[in-house]
Amino acid sequence: MIFAIIQIVSATNCFHDSLQSQINIRKLQFPPDPGLMDEDEIIEREPIRIVFDISSLTSDYDPSVCRTIEQAVSWGGREEICTKDDIITPEKISSLNTTLNNVNNYLSSVLNVTRLKGGFDISNITDITVLERHVDCDTFITVTTRPFGTHRSTSLASAFYEITDPVNGRPVQGAIVVNAANIPAEPQNESSFDRIYFTTLLHELVHALGVSYRAIPSWIDPNTNQPYEHLPIIEYSATKYPHKVFRILQTKNVHEFAAERFGVEYFAPDVPAGLELEDGGGVGTFGSHAEARVYIDDMFVGLTIGQNRISKLVFALLADTGWYDVSYEKAEKSAWGLGESLNLSPLTTFPNTAPQHAFPKHYMCDPSDIDTDVCTYDFLGIALCKGVKVDCDLPSDEDDQKFCEMRNFTDPLRIGLRGRSEVHDYLLYKAPYSNSRCSDISRNTDSAYKNGELYGGESLCFMSTLLRSSFSFYTYYHGACHRSICDENGSLIVYVDGIGKICEKANQKLSFSGFKGEIICPEPSYACGIRKFYGIVGPTPVPSPPNPTPIWEGFSLDSNQTIIIAVFASVTGLIIFMAVVMQVRAKKAADAAKEAEEGVGPSMEGKDDPYEAVKPPLVL
Repeated sequence: MIFAIIQIVSATNCFHDSLQSQINIRKLQFPPDPGLMDEDEIIEREPIRIVFDISSLTSDYDPSVCRTIEQAVSWGGREEICTKDDIITPEKISSLNTTLNNVNNYLSSVLNVTRLKGGFDISNITDITVLERHVDCDTFITVTTRPFGTHRSTSLASAFYEITDPVNGRPVQGAIVVNAANIPAEPQNESSFDRIYFTTLLHELVHALGVSYRAIPSWIDPNTNQPYEHLPIIEYSATKYPHKVFRILQTKNVHEFAAERFGVEYFAPDVPAGLELEDGGGVGTFGSHAEARVYIDDMFVGLTIGQNRISKLVFALLADTGWYDVSYEKAEKSAWGLGESLNLSPLTTFPNTAPQHAFPKHYMCDPSDIDTDVCTYDFLGIALCKGVKVDCDLPSDEDDQKFCEMRNFTDPLRIGLRGRSEVHDYLLYKAPYSNSRCSDISRNTDSAYKNGELYGGESLCFMSTLLRSSFSFYTYYHGACHRSICDENGSLIVYVDGIGKICEKANQKLSFSGFKGEIICPEPSYACGIRKFYGIVGPTPVPSPPNPTPIWEGFSLDSNQTIIIAVFASVTGLIIFMAVVMQVRAKKAADAAKEAEEGVGPSMEGKDDPYEAVKPPLVL
């Protein structure tokens, strides 16, 4: 079977801040006489109890859920028109509900909270109808769907909170608004190979739990056990980057996280290490997310590209609200910006220095790689390099203008190329294909075999021009996945058709018998660092050629086509036969005339086959 897998670069964005800014936050009204605590009573925090209410999807009391095509729905400050994809179906409800249950189970295993004794009464919230009743839980989330339209089509969901605990300010009631057009066919959990929907819903729920710029003033200062008197955020600019403003969140757990990650206690004089907050992407992402340039594949950035990590960062943020005790046991490792992942010491300048000076070179696209498939920064998959040429003497649009204003930070080497994303400070990052991870064994196709590739648990990405010698197509450098290992000495060994060769240094070229082209080695210590960091091991299929599909497989003719071809073949054969006979007769006549002239009789010596002279050559 001949087919191609289309590589997909996908990105999803969060517009929580835009939605949250439209919400009038209210305090919960407790039932009369909730009871008093003894002065010496110590309340133990317990696993959080979250209720996801999907009744608006299974019944018809919410008029803004898309039920018919062309239905007009106003929400979030915009009017949208329902399309076929926006219609909620039982299959979508099932997938969404199961994924939400998986999110719920995940959070209840890592978050403890001071429970609300006796529960509370829920009420309608902004633009969303709620069946008012008494509930016994710690957080109540209404789940509904809305048409997201083209303006918000890259968002999978968005969440907000509206009702808070009057005692400590913790959010207790809110909503998640889901883009029905993007609900996956299959539910997801934390272990799913493709889990972007799971992590998106988790991301949004974390906002609803209070990790939001507008909630920070209500966070509990551990030094006073009261809300912060002053916003725990410092803004500063470095002299060498006068137009770049760093906004650093400096709460306790976040400071410890950043100091450990980057190996510094201070980002600048009098500026303790902390979390740089996102300052790009408009009102939707500004303030409530980690800076994507510094945490590109973390779950808690405002624009997600490829697969992301549920790192210690989101746990630290939840702990810093003061409302939750967290368990870090499920926190995942994240390699971006971490020296350990490259067998290096901490990258101390990574968070506050121009990327062209501070980032490892392989993190970014080389100008020669624009519009080329390359390897992701962590060698775990294939990515696409995209860039925009910029003339800062004549900026062509708003993005060019912003890029040029910060040029000492965004382009100190004066390359004249920028990335497409303001959220990433116009970094020339490598955008991962969502369906081109080297561990994905489903990509072991005819095309992969042709290039000598092998996808599996031990595979990494290499730049390559390898092509089996039996093919004569044009070769070009591109990211390709090959089985590889690192031995006890830290040597990187790459395998093609079971033959291993050692990468001794970066940019070394390896050739393999039976192939044209070459593999380009990455820096071995970096690739082996990633393998060690993530503990990359796993079953990799034994390389074997796929069964070739005969070119005529599945080909058939109807009766009319069969008759036409048969007639054509018969006529063609008759014409060829008559031409042969006429040529033989002409030769005989010529020979007879010559013999008559010379007076010599005909001879058959050596003429066992009278047609031998006119047999066409055999073409192979």
